[in-house]
Amino acid sequence: METLIWFGSAILLVACLAVPGLAVAALIHREGMSPGEDVMVALAGGTAVTALAAVAQLPLPLAFTTVSPPLMIVVLAASAVVLWRRRDWLRSLPGDPQVRLMLAATGALFAIALTLGALPWDKSDGRQFL
Repeated sequence: METLIWFGSAILLVACLAVPGLAVAALIHREGMSPGEDVMVALAGGTAVTALAAVAQLPLPLAFTTVSPPLMIVVLAASAVVLWRRRDWLRSLPGDPQVRLMLAATGALFAIALTLGALPWDKSDGRQFL
């Protein structure tokens, strides 16, 4: 059961990073950009948005756990609005073979890392792992 919770929370984390990243890519998209470039912008944008949110909270005298959830809910809602307006662009991304290859490779690396993280490395109950 712990492993299923681990995988479920990781999938939710990926979704929370992907939505703002795709919104950034939708806002930056220009006619000359390929879908592969859009995906790279989305990956970088998801990381940049969360990093900027963390930097914005540094001067606040409140704990991150107090400020982060409402701030990220606002970011996710704004990103959802942007993606809803640009849904035709969003639907065109999976049709590109380069995008499918990039997403498959990223997903495979994520799954490997997640599986290694879910293994019981920290169990010290005397049982052998291998």
